[in-house]
Amino acid sequence: MPQNGLLLSPNNSKAAVYDKDAVNYFSRAGVTDATAKSQINAFVKGMKNLSLYNNMVSWPLRSTQNAGTGATAYSLGGLGTYDLTLSNSPSRDANGITTNGTNQSANGTIPASSQWSFIGIMARTNNSDIEPKYYWGLYYSVTNSLAGATYYLKDGGLGVFQSENGANNWSPSRAIPNATTNVGFQSVAYSETGPSANVSLNGTFSAQTGVRNLSLVRQDRIIIGKRSVGDDTHSAGTHAFYTYINSQLSDSVVESIRTLYKTTLGTGLGLP
Repeated sequence: MPQNGLLLSPNNSKAAVYDKDAVNYFSRAGVTDATAKSQINAFVKGMKNLSLYNNMVSWPLRSTQNAGTGATAYSLGGLGTYDLTLSNSPSRDANGITTNGTNQSANGTIPASSQWSFIGIMARTNNSDIEPKYYWGLYYSVTNSLAGATYYLKDGGLGVFQSENGANNWSPSRAIPNATTNVGFQSVAYSETGPSANVSLNGTFSAQTGVRNLSLVRQDRIIIGKRSVGDDTHSAGTHAFYTYINSQLSDSVVESIRTLYKTTLGTGLGLP
């Protein structure tokens, strides 16, 4: 019988094998790879140790950690089920889901919260300065004067693109592209309480005090490989992982999640 939320080995009732929430995810997402199961289980237990599992919905997008085929990318986390729908068959492999920049994307709903944090793990694929490169993050429904907002990684650094009544703004300013910083997997975290925010790119934090007060609008979707649900602008890239947490996280907690991911779900990606 399960004890303390863990499933036990049939041969040794004291040997914990998999957390029950990890097992439920294995079943939904069709995860069969033993290494992937171990990584997912360790991540789930780590997020529970941080007391964040019930505040989280995440998408492990590497093929062994999710459905390796099909039009659904399954969600993991205690906030509920928020699966992504893939459009036009982006490729799926051991690094994640790769969108082609032409017509491929993935999107799904997320819960609304006045305070939130968002973490993405994605790969750069070239060194050009032609936008867009990676779109990620949240699309906002209109509930006041804000027309919408999208967050994405642009070339060598983090760009938080905000649109208010047609005016485009960056916060923080994107880094000058170079061959060192925009090739390979990077981790990005963004926390918003409005009108301030905190951004981390590969563990380097930047406090932002001039951002739009996005806590006043309702975030309702996660978009991958596309600017928004109704925009035909697409971007090419490989997406390994995203997580949405319905609270403002401190720098130290963001770093704990980043370290946890690197040593569990992110093993082998070469993350900085």
